Amino acid sequence: MKSILIVYVTKTGTTLHAARIISEVFESNGYSVEIKKIGDDIHIDDYFGIIIGAPINGMQWHPEAVSFITKNKQILKEKAVAYYFMSYILNVGNSFWNKRIQTSLNKVKNIVKPENIGMFNGSVGSDFPAVARWIFGIKKGTPMNLTDDSEVEAWAKDCVEVFDRI
Repeated sequence: MKSILIVYVTKTGTTLHAARIISEVFESNGYSVEIKKIGDDIHIDDYFGIIIGAPINGMQWHPEAVSFITKNKQILKEKAVAYYFMSYILNVGNSFWNKRIQTSLNKVKNIVKPENIGMFNGSVGSDFPAVARWIFGIKKGTPMNLTDDSEVEAWAKDCVEVFDRI
């Protein structure tokens, strides 16, 4: 049985929620899965594949995720690797910010190229002030939680297919 480690960083809980959905999909397809927070005692060489999840923070993938990849890049290059991120402004903000997010991810892909990348809508803990909505191009009345479990599940199924071929 192939083993998968899902490591994550979360601010609002949505990245962990997504990790649990991804875990269920992999387990239902015969994989053994562990979920750990980045910063826990982790031995990645014990796993067939590593899935790394983190929120977008300041238009950058969370620095703890980037540090984890940089620190473990040699081992990760020998594993099946996938990344996923959560971003509240992903599909509701203007294109300028989405391009900044993509640029951030391109830097990480250059450290360790993943087999698959999941990009999901996230949530924010409180209402955006009018100025912030204007800066990011978010319409008034946009719900604070934009997560969609079915999108995460569909990506996880695709990721299983990719990992099965490795």
